[in-house]
Amino acid sequence: GMYYLLQLKALHDGFTQLGVGVDIIDEQNDFSKYQVILAPNLYLSRTGTKEALEAFAQAGGTVVLTQRCGVKKMNNQCVPQKLPGIFSSLSGATVAEYDALGPEHQQLFVKDAAWKQIFAKMCECYPELNEEIRAGLEMPETDRCSHWCDILEVEDPESGAVKGNCEVMLEYDSDYYKGSPAVIRHRFGAGTVYYIGTVLSRLMYLTLADAVAKESGLSYIEGLPLGVEITMREKGTKQWRFVFNNTQEVQTVSLPDGTLELAPFEMKVQEA
Repeated sequence: GMYYLLQLKALHDGFTQLGVGVDIIDEQNDFSKYQVILAPNLYLSRTGTKEALEAFAQAGGTVVLTQRCGVKKMNNQCVPQKLPGIFSSLSGATVAEYDALGPEHQQLFVKDAAWKQIFAKMCECYPELNEEIRAGLEMPETDRCSHWCDILEVEDPESGAVKGNCEVMLEYDSDYYKGSPAVIRHRFGAGTVYYIGTVLSRLMYLTLADAVAKESGLSYIEGLPLGVEITMREKGTKQWRFVFNNTQEVQTVSLPDGTLELAPFEMKVQEA
């Protein structure tokens, strides 16, 4: 099995590591002021959530869904259809079967060419993560996943080919589901929906965040040291950048308008 907060914390980390501010909101909030909605593990589904996410994507937004979406209604009643249940149309896929791994690992193959380039860049930028997680894997085409594996169906039932509006970003590269999609991108209306069928490595969440930020037109900063966080505040026409060093070491931070050196646990404020 898996711990619910794994995906939430991993997605939050992926985007904050790029200097992107991440709000924690309720699914009943107004989505219209956002460019990206991260919706991990929507195990229980409120009335209206599906429609709100579909409208957001239709209008050009990006939605990120994960495994264990659409399992039950808010009254704990199981949804009697293939997972991800009410989110199947939005995700562009159904779950044929799943494998609850626990702490064990399976292997992934990076199928999308653009993701392969971003992933190689992340491996180079963060060698400490590369050494820790990826020992023995080929660069930059393979990685590991853990805890849960949704085996996704994205084929057109008539032709057997991948649906025209779906793209496979990562596929499993081990066990009986080798070759099955693990992460897909689905074009929905004017927007995009990603479905993550497993728990990725930190490097791969950084890859996902970089790809999504770039596609969605988010302002982000590449190459921030691990543990350095940036948040923005504004009033009227003025903006301020808060840069936090959440580590026990001195960090040098390269920003668009110069370089900052931060002592352990130091925070500096700049007018942007």
